[in-house]
Amino acid sequence: MINRKSTPVKTHDRSAWYRCAGDLAAWAMERLVNRQDAHGAYTRPEERGKDRQDGKGKVPTSYTSKKEVTVWKLARHYRGESHHHVMGLHSTSTDNRCLWGAFDIDRHADATDPAATLAFAMRLYRAVLSRGFRPLLTDSNGRGGYHQRILFRRPAPSRDLHHLLRMIAGEVGFKGEQFPKQANLSERTRFGNWLRLPGLHHTRPHFATVFDGKNWLAGAACVEWLLSFTGDSPALVPEAPPETPKAVRPFPPTWPRRPPGNGLAGRIRAYVDACPNLAEGEGRDDVAYRLAAFLVRDLGLPDHVALPWLERWDGGNSPPKGRDRLLEIVTNAHNYGRHGYGEGA
Repeated sequence: MINRKSTPVKTHDRSAWYRCAGDLAAWAMERLVNRQDAHGAYTRPEERGKDRQDGKGKVPTSYTSKKEVTVWKLARHYRGESHHHVMGLHSTSTDNRCLWGAFDIDRHADATDPAATLAFAMRLYRAVLSRGFRPLLTDSNGRGGYHQRILFRRPAPSRDLHHLLRMIAGEVGFKGEQFPKQANLSERTRFGNWLRLPGLHHTRPHFATVFDGKNWLAGAACVEWLLSFTGDSPALVPEAPPETPKAVRPFPPTWPRRPPGNGLAGRIRAYVDACPNLAEGEGRDDVAYRLAAFLVRDLGLPDHVALPWLERWDGGNSPPKGRDRLLEIVTNAHNYGRHGYGEGA
């Protein structure tokens, strides 16, 4: 029986993680790495939020590194010596298959009741367990955030897994993030999204704990529990129903040809107001990317000016994506935008 009153302990002891870093790295390479050409990365804490040397906004907390995933990097992550050694892994391979799926139960704001996020984590745990999976539930930050993963022995189709996670989320009323976020990768979302690995938090001196079905395990017991996961059968993932054609939503051109009144602000406002507000799974990332590219590349706005416009649009989504994800999308617009800076100005 699940102990619903059990809560994670805060742990700052990295000795077991350091000692078992090699074993954890080998385990992660086999069980969690969907692609080796990119991974999630974090900047040095002292650099985060500073002005970028190229003058294009602020240094982000996290970014997608286009460098190889190696066992050495994974072991460095698990040793937990520095916050900028922390890694994340992408949820989807280049051929749209997944070794794992996950729910991210966030608690970034102090106003959010930690009992509420724990209750959601337990509901998701039970929903995953009821389908024959062995849930891997870890706390993510020691203050009420959780990651609920499902691991597979062999990769499952991303479209089927995405559909299953949406069904589970709907059953328990969960409106947070899920991985994979897209049914399939596209040219625009060619890397997809990544989720931080268990271990050291990227900001706080906290190491993850894991739920074994009754209690929360820390240190050596936590590491041992992680290494015991060999993955479930992908046959447990039901096939997604055939796709139905989506209605075409109006979207503004790359930039308005006739700027409306009130100068640049009026032009931006007209563009933002024309961007559709969507629910989770309806393409919010695509809309956010095009809006971000319009602001920071076509118009050449600095990030701190573009972000409030993105948040103005995001406030109408259900649920909003939030500032952290918008900053990631702004970074993607800088990296992958096709128009030159100021070309639309």
